[in-house]
Amino acid sequence: MATIDRMMAVVSAVLRHCAIKLRWIEMPPPVPMYRPGQDEPRWLTLAQFEALCVELPKHLQLAARLAVCTLLRMRAMTRLTWDRVDLDKAQAWVPRRDQKGQMKPHAVPLS
Repeated sequence: MATIDRMMAVVSAVLRHCAIKLRWIEMPPPVPMYRPGQDEPRWLTLAQFEALCVELPKHLQLAARLAVCTLLRMRAMTRLTWDRVDLDKAQAWVPRRDQKGQMKPHAVPLS
């Protein structure tokens, strides 16, 4: 539904431009927006997560477990390389460019 809202926002902007800048119309008509309400956040229970892992291929099971254990976003997780993993200290380093918001690099504990 967000796509519909973006398209309707463009229509609304064009109509406002026609009314204010070009003076082709007196007043822009109201444009309805969908904007669904926010749903409650959902989390998987441990049992649901284990059931999900059973259905995944082996390589995706490992990726899912790494994501849950480290709370890394997909971009940071898929760009993780062995030179940024220290198994002796049980941590991985995520550089700025692989983080949302490009904050400072940080260490992620590994179990």
